[in-house]
Amino acid sequence: AAFDGRLVVACTDLVLRVYSFADGGWQQSVDCEVVYPSLLVSEGRLVAWSSDDVCVFNSELERLPPHDMPDDEVISALEAWLGWLAGVTESGKVLLLDSANFGDWFSLAATISDPAADVYPWNRLLIVRYDSGTARIFDEQRTVRHVLSFHQLSFIRPVAEQLYAVEQNNDDDDARSVIRVFSADDYRCLFTRRMPFKIEEDRLVQWEDHLVVLTKDQLCMFDERWVCRGTAGLPAQI
Repeated sequence: AAFDGRLVVACTDLVLRVYSFADGGWQQSVDCEVVYPSLLVSEGRLVAWSSDDVCVFNSELERLPPHDMPDDEVISALEAWLGWLAGVTESGKVLLLDSANFGDWFSLAATISDPAADVYPWNRLLIVRYDSGTARIFDEQRTVRHVLSFHQLSFIRPVAEQLYAVEQNNDDDDARSVIRVFSADDYRCLFTRRMPFKIEEDRLVQWEDHLVVLTKDQLCMFDERWVCRGTAGLPAQI
């Protein structure tokens, strides 16, 4: 993670290694009690988290008091959103932690008995994806503004004023993806595109005003309406 002009790398030996290019490379090691952590930055703080633990560090990389998960909840995903840490759990809860003072976690009122798989900040909205194939859109007041339902929802990608939902059979390597594009104004579906290949979440990237998909043997560039604007062969499998 890029943090306050430094590069922080989470290692498997419960240590964060900090690199500063201004100082010529490696700078320091910081103890971290989180096993196999993911890293994110929120309100000038560095957050290392795993499914059952969260560590928060200040700009000096000093650890702040621990923040235990309520009722032994297991986190599926965690993101920074409007001064909060927004997490979703396997039990279906949506939890928020104030990024300014890091007090107690609290649960949104709209908790449902459906395992929550992922969370996505979208401008000033928060989208929670559930295993059942639904996605709930929360506003700044932390109330549900809209609910989207899908047949085989794989992942969601918010980009600017549009929301891309990718549907596909994840158990079938030859399955083709279906892209549904929604508006930020009224959440209606603007259009649907059936792709000639399957799109993996970590192989879809945004590049300026374009979306780039990496397949097994080529790079495909799309515009905002998911019209292919060019392809390029790859010299080796990436």
